[in-house]
Amino acid sequence: TMTSLQVGAHKQYTHGVAFGAEFQWTRVLGTENLEDPSGKYPQDSYGNVAGITPLVLQLNYSYALPFGKGQWFFPNAGPFANKIVAGWELAGVVDAQSGQPFSVSYTAPTNVYPGAVSGRANVIPGVALYPTKKTRTQWFNPAAFQAPTDASGRAGGVYGTSGYNMLYGPRFQDWDMNLKKNVAWGDHYNVQLRADAFNIFNHPNFNPPNANISNSNLGTVTAISGTPSYEARTMEFAVKFNF
Repeated sequence: TMTSLQVGAHKQYTHGVAFGAEFQWTRVLGTENLEDPSGKYPQDSYGNVAGITPLVLQLNYSYALPFGKGQWFFPNAGPFANKIVAGWELAGVVDAQSGQPFSVSYTAPTNVYPGAVSGRANVIPGVALYPTKKTRTQWFNPAAFQAPTDASGRAGGVYGTSGYNMLYGPRFQDWDMNLKKNVAWGDHYNVQLRADAFNIFNHPNFNPPNANISNSNLGTVTAISGTPSYEARTMEFAVKFNF
């Protein structure tokens, strides 16, 4: 089943300003990757479908800076000074997304007894799923999960009870900006100076944390984001001559 909401706001380029904003909320529930491969419980993995980002906000903007003759700043600039202070434009794109869903898993010990199964962990009722403050070393609460045990107390004797993709990983954000300077010469020539910055604030983006309770670093974020792809801050500079 799928439920979604999309809203947007846009402003055409007037008085040196233009912007657009798009927001999308999506929830897709379904069954994939059955925990019990026998198919005895066809709904045992019903939950948030992997790879679907619930919240996405995208912004774009362009602003011709009000510098130069007749503008808010330096309105009385002479011809030479106006060549320097006028013609600047700031633009950018912002991409902000909520975290990806993930499951808390369990790996049964090998060579202990026949029939031990791996799958999802058991969730402990009444225990908070997340700590008061999420950190890279404790993104969710390990104490909220435990190994699934059968009636004889054997770990891995049954499949776990925690929900499929019931938790969400770190959020994603990326700010790309560019600054342009246009210099006109006569009626036929124009020089554009341009600086582009990708992930200008060098904000780190991460994958969901380690979510296998059989591992020692349970709940710890150890890798950078792969979906969407993370990039460190990079800068590019260019000069364009139009005639």
